[in-house]
Amino acid sequence: MFCHGDLYRLKVIWPHGQGDRIPTAARRVVQDPCTLIFNAQVWEPPELYMWQTQSPAGPEGTFLIYEAHPGMALEAERIGTWKEFRRHILPKIVDAGYNTIQLMAVQEHPYYGSFGYHVSSFLPLLPGSAHPRTSSLSLMRPTGRVSGCSWTLSIPTV
Repeated sequence: MFCHGDLYRLKVIWPHGQGDRIPTAARRVVQDPCTLIFNAQVWEPPELYMWQTQSPAGPEGTFLIYEAHPGMALEAERIGTWKEFRRHILPKIVDAGYNTIQLMAVQEHPYYGSFGYHVSSFLPLLPGSAHPRTSSLSLMRPTGRVSGCSWTLSIPTV
C-alpha cells in the first residue's frame, strides 16, 4: 500500500525494450536532487489546506491584467519561489495599478526552457519539481485577496 510521500514509476515493456515512465495521472512529481530523475509521488497529506478567505467578486470595471512568470520574475539567475514572488514581485504589480494577475508556466515541466508547455503534471507549481508545492501556491490566494487582485492560471492544452 502506498503512503503519503512514497515515490513510484511505471515500468513499460514494449517490443525490443522497456523503460520507466511517470503515469499521466500523477498528481505530484518530484525530482531527485542527486540523480535528477523524476518520480511520481503519492500526495495525501494528513491535513488538507483550508481556504482562509472567500472567493473574490472580481475587479470592478476594466480588467488590468499583468502576465506574471513567477519562476523567472526575480532578477537573480535562478528560479524564484512563491514566497519571493509574494514578497518582492506582487507589491510591484499592485502598485502599478493592475487588478488581475495571470500566472504563467506554473504547471510542472521538467524542461524549464519550455515555459510550462511541455507539461509533466498539471498541478500548479513553479517550474521544476524541486520547488515549493501546492501549499505554497495556496498562500497566493489570500495574498491576492488582501491586495484586491483576481488571479487566473494559464493552462496549456495538450
